[in-house]
Amino acid sequence: MDSSNVDSPNVDSSNVDSSSTSDLNTSKRMHYNQLAEEIIRFCSLEYKSSEQIATHIKRSEKYLKNNILTKMIRDGKLLKLYADNHPNQKYTAKK
Repeated sequence: MDSSNVDSPNVDSSNVDSSSTSDLNTSKRMHYNQLAEEIIRFCSLEYKSSEQIATHIKRSEKYLKNNILTKMIRDGKLLKLYADNHPNQKYTAKK
């Protein structure tokens, strides 16, 4: 087995596609609109819990519930799975 190219420190990364790298990893502060867009993309295909969303956007669940999700629901950008404050509440992007 030839291992001369395994774990090589001289890898040319100039042609690596970095467009999939999200701004979430490069910036600690994001504006509401940027967070909302990312949450809409993440929740566009199926319902997601606040914990899943928080993990995805690298924010605390408490911050997300108290600030972002409530505003997105009020703005008509997100829909709740349950009408009330259900312990297993999930959210999806409004289509």
